[in-house]
Amino acid sequence: MQEKTLISFVIPVYNAANFIQETVESILKAHNPEGITYEIICVNDKSSDGSENILNTLAATYPNVRAIHREKNGHVAAARNTGIDAATGQWICLVDSDDLVNQNIFKVIAKTVEDDCDIIYYGYDQFIDKPKADALAEPLPSAVYFDETAIRTQQLELLTRRKMVGRTYGYRNLGLIWAKLYRRDFIVANDIRAFEGMKYEEDLSFNFMCLARCKKAKQINWPFLHYRLVSVSFSHGYVADFLDRAAKTVPIYEEIIRRYYPGDKEIEALFPYRVLWELLFSVIRGPAHHACPDSWKVKQETLKSLLHSPLYKDVFSHVDIKQLDFPNMVLAYCVKKQNLVGCIVLERILQLKNKIFN
Repeated sequence: MQEKTLISFVIPVYNAANFIQETVESILKAHNPEGITYEIICVNDKSSDGSENILNTLAATYPNVRAIHREKNGHVAAARNTGIDAATGQWICLVDSDDLVNQNIFKVIAKTVEDDCDIIYYGYDQFIDKPKADALAEPLPSAVYFDETAIRTQQLELLTRRKMVGRTYGYRNLGLIWAKLYRRDFIVANDIRAFEGMKYEEDLSFNFMCLARCKKAKQINWPFLHYRLVSVSFSHGYVADFLDRAAKTVPIYEEIIRRYYPGDKEIEALFPYRVLWELLFSVIRGPAHHACPDSWKVKQETLKSLLHSPLYKDVFSHVDIKQLDFPNMVLAYCVKKQNLVGCIVLERILQLKNKIFN
């Protein structure tokens, strides 16, 4: 009788020919003395580079690598859904196509999976050119368990990104879809799927849905993953259609609240903080971004028009920006006062931090 698969690694792939083989092989080459059974499901989202050929070669070479080719591009959320639907493992691990796993992950997984947890949070580190040395599997830090009370704090923190009393994990890590294990039965039973059509925040919205149904989670503060910083990626680059993207994203959060948090007055009352974050993102990735090609006058006009758009015009009357972490509070203040210089300085500091941290 074939042994049951423990882990399904799901990797959405779009024009990742420069990285995908290294990513897959980082899993294949990881130390696995415990003999953990796993599969790697690579979902090619209609790539136009050489990704398809690389995936086909990997799948033909390694029996636990599967290549799925979508007939049309649906963006990362759709690719992830395809991979989740195909997964057979007891746990699902979502990995980006340019990241690398710690070579000791299987040793840590063997020590930390628990069937009564819905989600297991791990840590990660970041790199630009060369990943940091792999952390050893022992000694491991003690597990921190989150019950329904703590998970409620996480729901509010993830939605608002405010400073929370009783903070448990931090909004930055809560929103990440990687460096986590999701129990597959939990995902299937609650019909949790990434919102297709989202071009950013698909990670955060997926976790917001998961937390609505999660009963128990735990954290192991150990660097499970090496996250590659790519300056031209959407997460860090200039976004020309920032207003259009935000206009599509806000209604999706409203739909998630209706579907997963029905009648939750506290969540509904705090929703303006989510809208505020869309505004801050639009500014920092739009007119304040170092790669924005517009003239100074156009940038100023863009910032002003954002604040007077129907989506954002009343947002500052419904939020308390002093509830944000200090850098974000300063950014929100600069946006509110239409201080483009302040917004640009903060964006440059962020870029510099990403360049020198490694």
